[in-house]
Amino acid sequence: MKTTFITVCILTLFAGVAASSFSDGMTTGFITRNIGRKFKTKTPKKSFIKYNNFTRDTSLQKFPPVSSPQCISEKTRINRPVTLGQKIFATLIMFLGLMSFMHMLLFAPQKDREWFIGYIIGNMIEEMFNDD
Repeated sequence: MKTTFITVCILTLFAGVAASSFSDGMTTGFITRNIGRKFKTKTPKKSFIKYNNFTRDTSLQKFPPVSSPQCISEKTRINRPVTLGQKIFATLIMFLGLMSFMHMLLFAPQKDREWFIGYIIGNMIEEMFNDD
């Protein structure tokens, strides 16, 4: 074990590595995705009411006539419509997120572009290798 460690240390002294911004970004993306996967916390799910439960009495209905009335339990789904303000806010957030990527890819210096592309590829590679 000691000889292997000493050999690796000596080889690293003589092995010069010129890291580019792409490889820096790729390493950063790989490591951040891996750490995020290892330390993922589970948040408790909040329960909310999706359905309205009610009982329908068939003796109260006029059409069609019922010869033997009974009570039927039913449930209907609650649909909450999205307001105009929520739509505008969601559109604005998505626009800002996409435009930050586009701005970096189009107008950033070459070094930053290479780092960003490496970061994205590092994230994808880590996800491919460690997909559970």
